[in-house]
Amino acid sequence: MAFLIGTTVSIGHGLFDPINHLELGAALMAADADLKWHVAKVVHTGPARTADGAMTLISMSLPRGQSLLVSPDQPLYVGNGECVPAERALLGGAPVIDRDGRRVEVLEAKPMAMNGQFFEVIVGDLNKPKSVDGHLILANGIVCGDAAVARYLM
Repeated sequence: MAFLIGTTVSIGHGLFDPINHLELGAALMAADADLKWHVAKVVHTGPARTADGAMTLISMSLPRGQSLLVSPDQPLYVGNGECVPAERALLGGAPVIDRDGRRVEVLEAKPMAMNGQFFEVIVGDLNKPKSVDGHLILANGIVCGDAAVARYLM
């Protein structure tokens, strides 16, 4: 699970930072399944590992000129406490969700091989989560699961 370097994440009060600028202990907005947002601490951040530096990403085009470039296994929140892997967008899966719980249609999704830096983050409790609560973040305006969601719930 990974975001491309430069992917913006919400740090609160309408402010965003590139994911690769986050440090341990930094404040990041996190949400529960009902999209109640609160400030949480970053407990893990760093480069995602790939064997050869290359990664196949899913490039998603969204309305209003938005886009999201993530690894195929990156969890995307689709509501009702459920996350699905980004690769499902290639199969015409459910729309993604924005900060306010509105459905956002994926206009186009395609695989894209890239070399570069990819980052992952975990907010809140590092223990094995039993739900997405506290582990949803806002990346380029789309609600996504953090690395804990990908590792433990997918």
